[in-house]
Amino acid sequence: MQPGIPDAEAVREVCRAYAGERIRPDPIPFARYDAYGRWLPQDGIRVLFIAEAPPWRNVDRPAGYRYFYNPEQTPIAGISREIFRCLGIAGATKKECLEAFRDQGFFLTDAVKCILNKDAHPHIPVSLIAESARTILKPEIEALDPETICILGATALQALRSLEPYAAALADCRTITEAVLHQRRHPIRADGRCVIVSPYPSVRNDRQAIREAFAMISRLACPP
Repeated sequence: MQPGIPDAEAVREVCRAYAGERIRPDPIPFARYDAYGRWLPQDGIRVLFIAEAPPWRNVDRPAGYRYFYNPEQTPIAGISREIFRCLGIAGATKKECLEAFRDQGFFLTDAVKCILNKDAHPHIPVSLIAESARTILKPEIEALDPETICILGATALQALRSLEPYAAALADCRTITEAVLHQRRHPIRADGRCVIVSPYPSVRNDRQAIREAFAMISRLACPP
């Protein structure tokens, strides 16, 4: 694995400081499903999506586990269904959809890569988001070197706001709502790349803002 690509033990080390009933250090889903071996685009990443954290329900029931890179999930639901729908990706199986996602130059990572039980507490600790961003996400972005970054939801926004030069570009974007309003006025750029902001893709969130973000992705319309 190339330097900067996340290592499961490094993720566990970050999460151990937050050990408790709501954190599960095993499995580390990106390692279980070989996300960086099987699903990483071979010709470079056009868009790196940054989501929140792996789901905590049904982790030991493959067909029901909603982790994005779980090809056994059936039916396709949760964030996978929403992202594929927004990108116009269709397939008979989750595996086919993931192959199309990869082959179009897309890759998704999580701001926090260990499993947290959000039934126990709905919010991820701010310090865990910041530490994960500094120690895991920053070198990951440098290694993957995407053309564009798409933030999916508040946790991903908070993570990127923990890192320079993204913190400066997102200084006026403390919330997803502020970030969406900002990008409607001015495209967001940092470190030579476009940063697109979307609410977390869900039927409960701002559908217009989600559509706008994915329309930007489809056009890759982010002028210098």
